[in-house]
Amino acid sequence: MIGGRVMEEVGKNKKKGWLFLILYTVFLVVISVIYVCILEFVPKGLELRTWYTKDAATVLLLVWMYTAVKWAVSIRRRLISRLSKRGGRAFLSAAVWLVCIVVIGFCGILILAANARMDSEMDNGDGTITVKWDIWLDSPEYSVYEKEGILYRRHLRSLNNRRRINLPSESQTGETGSQTDETGYEQNTGDFSRTEHPEEGYRAVYDAFLSQENDLYQMDYDAKGYSRVILYEDERVVRYLVYDRDSQNGKCALYVYYECEKGENGLWSSVDAIILDMYAYKYEDGTVIDSIKTSWEELGTEEYREATGE
Repeated sequence: MIGGRVMEEVGKNKKKGWLFLILYTVFLVVISVIYVCILEFVPKGLELRTWYTKDAATVLLLVWMYTAVKWAVSIRRRLISRLSKRGGRAFLSAAVWLVCIVVIGFCGILILAANARMDSEMDNGDGTITVKWDIWLDSPEYSVYEKEGILYRRHLRSLNNRRRINLPSESQTGETGSQTDETGYEQNTGDFSRTEHPEEGYRAVYDAFLSQENDLYQMDYDAKGYSRVILYEDERVVRYLVYDRDSQNGKCALYVYYECEKGENGLWSSVDAIILDMYAYKYEDGTVIDSIKTSWEELGTEEYREATGE
């Protein structure tokens, strides 16, 4: 009688095991269908984030691989083992494990395909991300995207004309809202209303006032696509020219000339930078006016104030 109760309990546990496995598989199928639908029906103008196309896909496929093994083991133990003919048991066991291996192999191929995407994301901390595309046997490409929730990103601009790529081991962030980007150069995350401006302004300021003391003219772009010109760099300091904004009257482009000491790790941030001068580039005739300002509070020369309306 005791043995009968034990067998009854064993039968109930087996039924519960089958029910759990079936419900678990149905749930996994639903999750997979939702994942594929999101993958296939991306809103126009948006792209899926890297974590969804690579990390989430890898996790989901690994779960499917585990599920295939779980089904193979359950079928082998709970169904095939009950068959009386040894030959039949061997044949069905081989067939079940063959199907399991095919499923695992297929999931493995999909994992490789998902991780073959060569993009990686870097959060800029201002609602945008920089996406790095590693290209086989070629230099990496960069693009800036705006976050659209946790799933999507919207392309803003390409940074494929970046000149210097030198990834540091860490970044420094200053109190003024500026931080070093992945090139080791400063990226301004302030509230300036940046506009596209002619490179001629950089060149005009350099030729008029800065060429004598600097032996470098290197156009570069930070992680958000804002431009600057590196004019001097050694192991100790960096001097660079940054387009700040247009003047209040819209007639000039304003540029700021900075010097910044590097830290022991070779990185630098605007928290340590000092203003060496400010310049106004007149759109009308291309002339450059020196403000002789070394701080934001100073008014600058009369000529500078008249040209800029400030």
